[in-house]
Amino acid sequence: MASISFCFVIIFLACNRFLNKALVPPDGSKEDRKVCTITEIEEAKAVLRLVPIWTTCLGYAVVSPQSSTLFTKQGVTMDRSITSSLQIPAASLQSFIGLGIVGFIPIYDRILVPIARAITRKP
Repeated sequence: MASISFCFVIIFLACNRFLNKALVPPDGSKEDRKVCTITEIEEAKAVLRLVPIWTTCLGYAVVSPQSSTLFTKQGVTMDRSITSSLQIPAASLQSFIGLGIVGFIPIYDRILVPIARAITRKP
């Protein structure tokens, strides 16, 4: 078998240029001070590029756990009886969240995505 070696190349990016100042000593001298390498700077830029994704996910992470507590608590107080002998358990109301997501996927895929493509003119 042939040996496969992987080489990871970090591309020097122009975004977040303020981090490039960590490559230069503060007073311009060549003394042995703590100066970051290009790899460390580019890795820091890669982490900073994740911040918008993390903040976007934060909204879901805040709302999602509340459905397991608040939604069940609300279900206890409401009238869950379908007939006089049949009553829906409060904890089973959480299944409507999953059913709502499964029901919304085709709407998103067939209606909202084509509208967004038409507006942005990107396929």
